Amino acid sequence: MKTWFPGSRSSPYKSAASATTNINSHKYESFSLNCPHVADASNDKVRIEVTWTLNDTIWLKIEDGQKKIFNHLTTSNKRVVSGKTVLRVLLNNGRYFFDYDELTGDFSMEIRPVHENDAGVWQCHVTVYQQGNTHTLTSRNRVKVPHKVGSFRFLINKGKENLKTQKKIFETF
Repeated sequence: MKTWFPGSRSSPYKSAASATTNINSHKYESFSLNCPHVADASNDKVRIEVTWTLNDTIWLKIEDGQKKIFNHLTTSNKRVVSGKTVLRVLLNNGRYFFDYDELTGDFSMEIRPVHENDAGVWQCHVTVYQQGNTHTLTSRNRVKVPHKVGSFRFLINKGKENLKTQKKIFETF
């Protein structure tokens, strides 16, 4: 069993994030955020709470395998193995996937496909309660909405056309 001490240099937690971008539209096709890994999550004396937020608004909070706070339309698949919960929650019409696995200590989320209203800072807060100690770790990543280059170019070109038209009008006088 790995134990993490606040003063130690190494941590049994790891996290990562990724996004798949369409090269033609420069828009995200999918976005994923891996939460900090809890190495000793399978220990019976470890309690885990995971909270996912978008711009500090809670989308989903799970405590000891139970959904406490959730946003929008929800479906879930849950199983309990050796007293530990493995849960997949689908939110926002099935576009958001949240995975909560106390057996492996892995927690993550994925958005597929990504819409403009998904933009912002997504965070995953993992709080571990063990033997009277509490540790909270956070992973975060930003979903960026690409600038609408086509619309901007249209406005620039339209402005140039207006200037040319005004120039021709003045030249005729």
